[in-house]
Order: sequence, then C-alpha cells, then structure tokens
Amino acid sequence: MIFSIPIKSVITIYEAKAKQKNLSFSCALDKNIPRYLISDKERLLQILFNLLSNALKFTEKGKITINVSIKSKKLKDRKIEILFLVEDTGVGIPKNQQKEIFKIFTQADESISRKHGGMGVGLSIASSLVKLLEGKISIESKVNKGSKFYFTISAEISDEKIMAPKPKKEEMHKLKATRKKRLNILLAEDDMINAMITRIHLEKMKHRVTHAKNGKLALEYFKKNKFDLILMDVEMPEINGIKATQIIRNENKTTKSNIPIIAVTAHVVDEIKQECEKAGMNDFLTKPLNIKKLEETLLKYQ
Repeated sequence: MIFSIPIKSVITIYEAKAKQKNLSFSCALDKNIPRYLISDKERLLQILFNLLSNALKFTEKGKITINVSIKSKKLKDRKIEILFLVEDTGVGIPKNQQKEIFKIFTQADESISRKHGGMGVGLSIASSLVKLLEGKISIESKVNKGSKFYFTISAEISDEKIMAPKPKKEEMHKLKATRKKRLNILLAEDDMINAMITRIHLEKMKHRVTHAKNGKLALEYFKKNKFDLILMDVEMPEINGIKATQIIRNENKTTKSNIPIIAVTAHVVDEIKQECEKAGMNDFLTKPLNIKKLEETLLKYQ
C-alpha cells in the first residue's frame, strides 16, 4: 500500500479528545521523510491508535506528543526505517513491569485496568503489529512522571502515489442498497473517539445508533430496547464484550438472545478470535474500522 504518514488523521481524531481533558497535544513530522511510502497504513494506524488511546486514558494532566523522524535510509535499496515516539505525562509503568508489558494479556496494574479498560492489551497488540512491519518497540517510563514509547517501521520509498481504483458499478449498487435498509444498532464502545467516528459512519448509512460506553450499560440497553444488531467492543470496563456476549447468549428463553453480535477490536491474534466465536459472536471487525468492510458486514445481517 502506498501512502503518506497519516499524521493528519491522528491529529483529527485525538486533538479534540486531548482538549476535553485539558491536555496539550502536539505532533512533529520530519520534513525529510519521503512523501510516499510503501507499507501497511492500516497496521500503522492501529499502532498509533493503541498507543495514543492508552496515553489519553492514563494521562490526567500535562501533555501528549508524537514525533516522527528518520532512523535510517538506504537510497540504493530505496529502503527507509522510520522512528515514532509517543510521549505522555501520565501514570507511568513501574520498572519491574516494563519488560512484561508488551506480552499478551499482561496488565501493568489490575486496579487501573478495571477502571480504564486495559493497558497491557493495547500494548501487546501494538507490539505484534510493529513486528509485522519489521520494526521494534520499546519503552521508557517512570511512575507518576509519564511514559515514552518508541517504535520503528520499515518501508520502501515510492516516487508517486498510486490512486486506488474506483469501485465497480456492481459494488456501488450493493453499498447503496445497504444504506437504504435501516438497522437499529447498539454500539458498545468505551473509547469516545472511536464511538463518535463509528456513529458518524453508521448514521451516514442511515442506521439508528444507541451508544453504550461500557459492557454493563450495553446489557441494560439491550434488555430495555429492541435492536437489530450489536457492534461489541471486546475490551471495555465494567463488563467486557466477551462477558456481555456470554450473558446475552445465555438468555436462551428469549428470541432477543439470537441477535447478531459483531466483535470490534484491535486484537489481531487468533486466540482472541476464538474467544469471540466461543462466546457466541457472529463476526469480527478490527480497528481502525474499514468503512467498506463495515458496510459489507452489516449487509450480511440485513
């Protein structure tokens, strides 16, 4: 995939959220980075979203900054290694836990995780994605002083941008047909930025949306209302998406328990997909949401 470093997308999503918490938010991009690169933009965005979401969750005052620079460049091979720094002034991570924090299911502090919805999960996902982009990730952190997350990605330098092909007429007709059929959707998502963006897209498709900011609220709304489908974030505070799905599926006496439930998560490991399927989820979408994929998935359940 050919793309430019997606700093504008990051600023658009996270600047407003930082402002709501009275945090300073800034980005700096090295002007010497080539305009067009060949790598995986979606995975890069997932890494940035996971690190920034953690930074926002665990920073109550101060600042969050992103710096993007060139670590190494080989013009002969048209290869470049880019270094990203995501820095915050949040709660920090104890020294004795920093080596384990990137491992799957490791949490730096269980009490904090229950309150905010998980720290180590997002970091383990980011670590897995960095490896897929042939990079490395590391941390510098002090308790109550903040954290610095460094990661690199390898990319190929491209001379020009290749425009994505326009959708075929048959695909356009299918997508338009999707939008005409309105669904009453329960959106269970604890990240307010993700919830806002998803809601905007769903409402553009003419669907009705009810937002629940955690699994507990999602169950309350589910019991009181009739929904056609649930978009269920896997990792949420109070009650997570897998547990909420299990509760719904165990209500076998009601037809409501058969409602389609689509897992929405930044997890990319097979174990998580298996957990979702075992809980009774019907489908699986990864963050950041691909809008075309979202439309196609909704069409299956209309």
